[in-house]
Formats: sequence, structure tokens, C-alpha cells
Amino acid sequence: MNTTKKSAMSDMKDFDKFMNKVNNLENIVNGMVSGDAEVEAEAIRKADRAIKKADPNKNIGFDRTVINKKAFDEPAASSRDPMLFTEPHTDQTTFMDALEADANRRAEERRRRYEKADMIKEEGNVFFKNAEYERALVRYNSAISVAKDKVSLYTNRAAVYMKMEKYDKVISDCDFAAQIEPDWVKAYYLKARALQKQAKFKKAKKYFMKMSEYDEKKVKVVEGLLKELEIAQQVHAREEEANKLLSSGDHVGTKTIDQVLTSLREREQKVKYEDGDCCFYTVGFGLLESLCIDDKSRTLFRTQGGFELVLDEIKLVKDCLRSKDPTTFQTDLVVSIVALISSTCKELNENMKYLLRQQHTSEILLHLFSWHDQRVIIELMRFFYFASLSQQDRSVLYECLDICSISKSLLKVGLRQNKRMTSSTFHNFTIDQRFLKMMSGNDGKTECFLLLTDFLDTCGKDQIIRKTCINSALNMCENKQLSNALSKEGKFCATLQRMIINEADSTLFISMTSICYTLVKSGYKPDQNLFNYLTENITTSYQMAKRVEIVKLLSAVTEHHPEYVDKLQEREGLLKQIHQLVKNNEDPGLRTFALKLLCAVSKDHADKLSFLPQVDKKYKLLREILAREADGLNAIDQGHVALLLGNISKMDGLVGPLARNDKVCSEVIRRLLVLCRDLPDKVSRVNCAISLAKLAKAHPRFLYHLRMNDGINILSRQDPSEL
Repeated sequence: MNTTKKSAMSDMKDFDKFMNKVNNLENIVNGMVSGDAEVEAEAIRKADRAIKKADPNKNIGFDRTVINKKAFDEPAASSRDPMLFTEPHTDQTTFMDALEADANRRAEERRRRYEKADMIKEEGNVFFKNAEYERALVRYNSAISVAKDKVSLYTNRAAVYMKMEKYDKVISDCDFAAQIEPDWVKAYYLKARALQKQAKFKKAKKYFMKMSEYDEKKVKVVEGLLKELEIAQQVHAREEEANKLLSSGDHVGTKTIDQVLTSLREREQKVKYEDGDCCFYTVGFGLLESLCIDDKSRTLFRTQGGFELVLDEIKLVKDCLRSKDPTTFQTDLVVSIVALISSTCKELNENMKYLLRQQHTSEILLHLFSWHDQRVIIELMRFFYFASLSQQDRSVLYECLDICSISKSLLKVGLRQNKRMTSSTFHNFTIDQRFLKMMSGNDGKTECFLLLTDFLDTCGKDQIIRKTCINSALNMCENKQLSNALSKEGKFCATLQRMIINEADSTLFISMTSICYTLVKSGYKPDQNLFNYLTENITTSYQMAKRVEIVKLLSAVTEHHPEYVDKLQEREGLLKQIHQLVKNNEDPGLRTFALKLLCAVSKDHADKLSFLPQVDKKYKLLREILAREADGLNAIDQGHVALLLGNISKMDGLVGPLARNDKVCSEVIRRLLVLCRDLPDKVSRVNCAISLAKLAKAHPRFLYHLRMNDGINILSRQDPSEL
């Protein structure tokens, strides 16, 4: 029996012994309060014996004779028969005091043991993080010897055993940890992982599910783990099936794959580093590619060491893959290698994982991008394209490769050929937040932006490439750091602006203006050409979605670059057209951005809105918006209307139609007061409060109705931070 097993059995015996003591003490206490005289008497005798076993000074900490004297001094309770006791005995109170003193002593001892064990455990944690598992194991063993009842020590040691692939020991430690503390979720997690590694999938599922039984917050985590478990089970089944087929020879090609791999290994002993050797391996790898036609054959290639053979076992092949000045024969060999790994990994995630986790794969793939032979580059592009189609494969790429450098290399070579494949591959990467986060922190992002711009500049009339590149940029704009960086790339912004002005495809136009909107909010300032285009097309676009995007972008431009407000206010006809958009009920977003434009103009140029009383009698439209339910876009619009009313209040000619009608004036004041309370966002509530103050200052009738509705008192109770 090995040392660890003995230690585990010893720990279990100690634990059982401790639990027996707890049970005995619990029985004594229950007996002493049972109400049955004989049972109580027997319990008291057991209490006496329990105390006699302890050392009076060290273990209990009180004078034993005092207890005996107290037993003689106190009369027996009415419920007890004094004749049942023939010797001094311990009453219930004294026994409980003794237990409490003992418990306090043990608690202090435990605290000291835990402190010491934690110090040793921390040393083990450092070794574990540095992958020094043997040294970590020594420290965890030492910590356990100090505090055998500390549950975290066992799961820490189990984690070490997991790394050492000693799965039985993982399970043993986790079982013990769960016995000490049944709701210790980490024990179930590690045990399930160990069972998964042992291909005991049903049992693994049971213990993964136990995690969520004890911790409801782990439900989503468990769902992910169960999906991984299902995939692992499928992989195991494929491996089992492939190996059975190899043994039986029933599947076409399985025997041949094994024979080809064996033949290629044997050739290593005879290699003379001549062109003929390269040709032999080129033909061999080509044959393997033709044989790996389905999941079974590709799985067999992996389980029989195919990837190790290709990347590490044959010196001639290794040298070719790292060559900086390859011959024609070496190039042919490398083309066959890349084609083989691309074929064997296609739509088979376990092969992709296995390949990319090989020691030198990342280095080799990056190096091959420097080759000038187009066949090598095409095979590389095919490999990454097929990998990018699967979210699981992409996750492995992000985990194992410098994906930012790979992306940059792909875009560089893609400018020369296969632009569609390259742009699609890059777009597939940008779908993932993980990729965007990695890219945002990489210094190479600027070069990627420039390369993407080159794709847009050189794609001509190829709408597929244009759409793919624009959608990639749209995805990147979802990341704040990337959108900030992209807004500073003048070349990209100029290309985007030119494309917006000239784009006929409405879907692509909407994507482009969405990108431009984000970049403007991140600091980009469009030039006069784009501003002119937007103002000229604000009402002429026959497609509602396109018109919304134009107004939305124009509102962002005027908000972040006030100089364009000065240009906008000069065009009264355009302002009337914008007001007409406020009336539009087809798309609520159009009304929202149109109101935003009117607010921007009214801030410093309220006089330019002198047409409002003529086109909106008694501001019926604005009052109608204020009267709606205060939610969603309505709430935002109500905040804009309040801001607009506050801005035009300084112009007597504009505020008059409201002030002259007592009923309308009262209605507006009452509604603004309600919105001060009910609007969901802080900015809109502030706009309402400021509007009330400006209206009250502009005309005494507004002030009168504000007072009549207790408005001044209501406003005084508003949170000062909101005003």
C-alpha cells in the first residue's frame, strides 16, 4: 500500500473517531435532559466517566474536586431519584460548562493549527502556479499533517494530483473533503473532472450537477461544464470506434493510415537529406491527406501519433518547416504538410486542440507566413479559414496562438490573393468579444486597421469583400478601446466617409453610417463634404431606415462638433424639414434624433426656430409628446421636448403661445412636474426641472401655475446632485 493511500486511510480513521466522540457527547447531553430518571442517571454517570478521561488541568481547565463538592452541595432535582446515585456525580450544568471550556480550548488550538497550515499552503500555491507540482505536493502534504480537518487542503492537493494525472488520488481526496464539508463545491468539481478523464462520463455528470445542488449561483457554470462533458464523451466514442476499426480492419483506409505512418517513421532511419527523401515524405503526407476523409479516419490519425510525426519526429521535416530559403522539393513537402493538417483538423475540434497545443505549432505557423511560395500561403489561408468557421476552433486559436499577429499576417498576404477568404476569416474573428479584447490591448491593431482600409480601397466593385470588411469594422466598434483607436485612424475614416457618400446599397450604407456614428462619438470629426451630404439627403432618402441613419449621424456630428450647429442654423428650410420629421410616426427613432437636432440649434440659436408657432399651433405636437407614457423612447423624447421648451423660453415670440393660454400653460407645468418625478433617466429629469425654472423666469403665468401646483416645494425636494 503506497504512502498516500495510508495517509488517506489514517485521515479517514481520525475523522471517524472524531465523529464518534461528537455522537457520544450528543447522546450524553440528550440523556441528561430526557425527563426519564434512569436515563438521566445513566447519562450523568457517562458524563463523569468522560470527564475522568480528561486531564484536569490541560484538557478541561478546572478543579475536578470543585465539581464533586458541588455535586454534594446541590440537592437532587425532583425528577430524579437520589437513590440512583451511589457516588459523587456531575450535574448537567457542570458538564456543559466543562464541554464549553473544552470547546474553547479546541477552537483556539484549531485557529493556531489553521494559521500554520495556511502559511504552508501558500508556499504550495506558489509552486502550483509555477507548475512545480512535486514541490507543491510536498507543501500540501505538510499542511495536511498540521490541520487534517481543513477541507481546502485536500482539494488543493487534489488539484496537484489532477495536473499529475493521478486521477484515483484526486477522487480519494475529494471524497474526504466532501465528507468533512458536504457543501464544498470544489470537491465535486475536481472529482467530476477526474472521472471525466477516466471516461466515466455518467458519474462525472452526477458530480458536476452536485455543484449546482449546493450552490445555485453555479447553475450556468454547470451548464457549460455539462456541454464540455458531452463533447468529451463524443470525442472518446470516436476514439474508441476508430481504434476498434483499426483492430478489425473493417473501415476502408484505417489499416492503410497506420501502415503509412509506420512507413514514414521507418524511413527516418534511412534519410540521407537528398531531394528523394523530400519527395518520399511529400507523397506520404499526400496519401495520408487522401485517406483522412471522415471523423473516424481523422481521429485515428491523431490517436496514432500523426501530428507528432509531422511536427516533431522527423528531422528532415522539422528542418523544412523552419527553412528560410527552401528548395523546390522542400516547398512541395511543406505544401503537403499544411494541406494535411488543414484536412485533418477540418470540423474536428479535438484535432485542432491537439495540433495547436503541440510545442512548436505556433512558431511554425507564424514562420510559414514569411514564405513567398503562393501554394504554401494558400494552404495556410485555407487552414485558418476553416478554423474560423467554428466558435470552438476559434477559442482554441485564441488560447494557443498570438492571434493578433496571425490576423495581421493573414491581412498582409490576403491583399495579394484570396481577398474574399481572408476578409471572411478576419470577420469571423471579430464576431468574438474575446478576440476584440485581445486586439484592443495589442500594439498591432493600428496596422490591422490600415490593412483593413487597404482591403476597402482595393476591393473595387466586389460587394462581398466590401460588406465583409465593413461588418468587421462594425464588430470592432463594439469595443470601446478599438472604436477610440479607429476614430484616430485618418486613412480609415476618410475611406469610410468617401464610401458613405457614394454607396448605393442601403444595407451597406446603414452599416457604414453606424460605424461613423460610433467614431464621431469617439472623437472623429467628419469634413464638410460629409456634412453637406447628410443635410442634402436628410429628407430625400426614400428608405426610412436610411433616413433614420442620416438624421442619427447628423445629430451626433452636431452634438460633438458645435461648429456644425452654426452651419445648420443658417438653413431655415432644412430646420423646417427636420421639424416635419418630428411628426413622423413610422419610426420612433427618427423623431428622437430630429428632436435632438432641434435642441442643438435652440441652445444658442433659438431665434432660428421662429417658425415653430406657425407650424405647430399652441405647440400641440410637443404637448402630445409630453403626455405620452414615460418609458422607452418616449421618455428620451420627453427629455428633449423639455430641453427645447427651456431653450426657446428666452424668446418672447416663441414662448408666448404657451403663456397666453391659461389652460395650456397649466397643462405644461403640471406635466413637467410629473415627469421630474417619473422619467427613468437622470438627464431627462434634469431637463424637465431646468425647463420649469426657465419658463417660470420667462413669464409670470408660468410662475403662478408652478406655485399653484406646489412646484417650488417639489423642485426644492429634488436631489441637488441631479440639478
